[in-house]
Amino acid sequence: RDWIVLEEMAPQVGLYLEYYIDPKTYFIWRTVQMSQDKEFVRGDFVVKSLRKGVKVDDKRFKPPVKTDTLFVSS
Repeated sequence: RDWIVLEEMAPQVGLYLEYYIDPKTYFIWRTVQMSQDKEFVRGDFVVKSLRKGVKVDDKRFKPPVKTDTLFVSS
């Protein structure tokens, strides 16, 4: 299968990320989180199914809460 792969360095949290995107739909189907030096995989996440057009309640999305050192989802 063909993918568009976007790479992101997040040095503030010590991560390197890869996003695997379907070139026809532009949906992200997989993300891989690695240590910044790419030596250790911290997470490999794959979307198994996707339903389009589903109503999602806005209450499910809350802005992050800022702390002294990092952002934490509330």
